[in-house]
Amino acid sequence: MNSSWLEKSEVFSAEKTAHSSSIPLALSSNLRVQDIMDDYIPAAWSTEPVIASLKTMHKNGLVQLPVRVMYGTSDQEHTFIGSIRAKDIFGDIVSSTSPLERSYYDWDVLNYPVSKVMRHKIRSISADSGMERAIAALSVESLDSVLVADGTQGAGCIQSRDVLRLLHRLGNIFDIILNDETGEMNQVLSLCLLNFMEMLQKGPFKARQMMHKPTLFLEEQDDLMKAMSLFASGYGRNIPVLTDEGIFSGFVSDRDVLGFLAGLRVGNTEEDILYEGKLSRAALRDITISDIMQPEKHFVQGEVFFWEVCDTILENNLTCLPVYDKEADTYGVLTPSNLIKGLRDLIQIYPNILRLLTVEELPQ
Repeated sequence: MNSSWLEKSEVFSAEKTAHSSSIPLALSSNLRVQDIMDDYIPAAWSTEPVIASLKTMHKNGLVQLPVRVMYGTSDQEHTFIGSIRAKDIFGDIVSSTSPLERSYYDWDVLNYPVSKVMRHKIRSISADSGMERAIAALSVESLDSVLVADGTQGAGCIQSRDVLRLLHRLGNIFDIILNDETGEMNQVLSLCLLNFMEMLQKGPFKARQMMHKPTLFLEEQDDLMKAMSLFASGYGRNIPVLTDEGIFSGFVSDRDVLGFLAGLRVGNTEEDILYEGKLSRAALRDITISDIMQPEKHFVQGEVFFWEVCDTILENNLTCLPVYDKEADTYGVLTPSNLIKGLRDLIQIYPNILRLLTVEELPQ
């Protein structure tokens, strides 16, 4: 543990009472949804084929989309009526099969209109909501996006990576605390940051404390059907994959399956459904996990703070990251959902954290 923050804490502890009344003034602003939302809304039309919505999800790195329907002659005249999720599509593709019939996928689902697969439930928040509301909405159902709506009209969307960028900014705050050797930082702000640092050292915000340990694994030679069935059943969004020798080789995610399906060419006959130039209804029977998974190339140590994980996830567009805890000699996994839930817990313990993120003198 770096001792500089402890030394600064002693220097400022005597000033804590004198400056405490000024803290609310120094931290008068707060982050709202409208401050970080994107005006662009990735969405599906209710009348388009399911394969088109899969392509939109894949393009935007999402596994669910709000569904809209037109009520006029212009694309601008629309309202949102529900959502379509990758897990529901997977479920419909495999629902008519059994372990003895794994070659019989219902690929016709990809040609269905979105309205036949969608669910009449949509998660949305208003643009003037505090970021606490967006973070809670994303973490409750492990969503990777949430619609920002004005009534039934869309104003934008918040994605999980937007929240991860906030955590990245927390890392900058952390660095400021450790590297401000000059003492030139505003004293009120310094006191707030030091209190924040002290709380972090005591709280459960390191990778080893936030990771979860997988309880189910797939093998590289398991078929696509098995992965889709697990994701459709709601068993998480990332499953570790082992080689024939039982060695960890990476993860398969719902986004891997989604990207695979989005790459299919689908028509009205068997010959129109192609995978890499082959008749897919025959070729897809032989598709295995190793054909669609992403080999694991990154990991983090258990002692790092959870915002440090954000750098690796954002830079490499990952859906999960293995954690190796040297102290306990164990492995675990961190996902964006874990990190967002961690930020939600951090806000509950230290409500001023979202105000600290708005202070202009801190780096972006």
